[in-house]
Amino acid sequence: ELFGMADAPHEIVGVLEPGVTLPGSAHGAEVDRPDLWLGMRLDPAAPGSHSWNLLSLAVAFALATFCAWRVGDARTADAGRGIRGSPRESQRLRAGMTVGQVAMSFVLIIAAALFIESLRNLRATDTGIEAEGAVTIKTFHSDPDMSNSWPLVKETIQGIGALPGVTVVGAATAVPFSRFTGHGCAQQGFDEPAVHQRVEALGLTYCAAQAVATPGYFDAVGIPMIRGRGFTHADLDSPAEGVVVVSRTFAERFWPGENPLGKRVSPYGGSVYWYRVIGVAGDVFRSTVEEEPHNLIYYPLAPIPGDAGWYFGGIDFLVRTDTGTPTSVVPRVRELIDEIDPTVAVGEAWTMSALVDRSMERVSFTLALVLAAACIALGLAVIGLYGLVAYLVARRSGEIGLRMALGARPGGVRRMVAAGSTKVIATGLLIGVAGSLAASAAMRGLVFGVAPTDIRVYAVAAILVTVATLAASWLATRRAVGIAPMDALRME
Repeated sequence: ELFGMADAPHEIVGVLEPGVTLPGSAHGAEVDRPDLWLGMRLDPAAPGSHSWNLLSLAVAFALATFCAWRVGDARTADAGRGIRGSPRESQRLRAGMTVGQVAMSFVLIIAAALFIESLRNLRATDTGIEAEGAVTIKTFHSDPDMSNSWPLVKETIQGIGALPGVTVVGAATAVPFSRFTGHGCAQQGFDEPAVHQRVEALGLTYCAAQAVATPGYFDAVGIPMIRGRGFTHADLDSPAEGVVVVSRTFAERFWPGENPLGKRVSPYGGSVYWYRVIGVAGDVFRSTVEEEPHNLIYYPLAPIPGDAGWYFGGIDFLVRTDTGTPTSVVPRVRELIDEIDPTVAVGEAWTMSALVDRSMERVSFTLALVLAAACIALGLAVIGLYGLVAYLVARRSGEIGLRMALGARPGGVRRMVAAGSTKVIATGLLIGVAGSLAASAAMRGLVFGVAPTDIRVYAVAAILVTVATLAASWLATRRAVGIAPMDALRME
């Protein structure tokens, strides 16, 4: 996950055989779930693997810098021994390396600034939920058919709700930011000709992510109800009427500009069992706020009698507490589930805040990687420019001493020596700007809420690089004004 594996396309390379004990189960229950993954293989060319590309770039840059430094060191040493080359060639090589370091530091600082802005925008985006104070606990059932599980789930919800500090409890198969799949593209049936005409005219599909939920779920996660209401115990205790809640994206897709309450939908594209829309819930995200809100429909855990029902193999319990530490109820919840039904395996528990933070891991890690590379590159540029100016001062010590002997002021000598470095800095910045603009197309898919060519970012990066390198150049000129005129003339 450090390199965005969870967001990249993957390939299932193994499954658990039926009857295998689920690893980590507190009950040692056998779980007949052939859909559990044993492993996955990352496609290194996938869009989610951009961090690998950045890491490769950083390694290549480090190797190139090391090789160039070794070549420059060897050429300088040979020139000093009179073997080959000249001081002018050595100076050009040093200047060229410094220009490259300034350009690379500018490009990486631009990238770091864009990721900082992206992370800030991600944190400022409405997640669609109230994450603080909520925890989700995953469970696995031995029977993947969840159609008859409402009595068991209801008893569990009531037991959890009686625990100290718990304010509301619900359950569902689609927890925001948990990378849920469910029936990710389940065809829905509609009994209105206008819906069919609209879908066909726009070239859409009838697909929607299909989940099941219980009373209390929307309150526990903090998903607002935009219209109507959520599920009640009466809806599931007497499911013959059949009710359903849809997301805002679902409503706007199939009934744009209309009131969806009272509309009818049939699961799996059927036309026999119809569920009436009783509420429109706010949109949620499957993995990250960078993606489009999920087109989602919530069916009740208890289906209409005779309907095919739901096959998920497990359900997540959402618990909201007022204790300040929502995970404190998790051990007691595990014990309670074990008491109610020992065949139910309890999986991992996550706070909703942790799930939201995890959704930003790709940007956070890439930011740390690029920021570290930018600091290294800027450090190399500063050291390189300092060394270049110091080298020029050493070569011009006689000239500087003569100028000082003839009455030149220290400030004037400093400006004269530092002026030579401005050309190096300006050249490096121009190359860096060109490189950043060339890379902007690739950066467009990595940043969020900020343009890769944002002029403010470029201005801040240019100021930072200029100030840092000029400071290094200015410090290096101290040697120039410290030269005694008579000592410089004797050296000549």
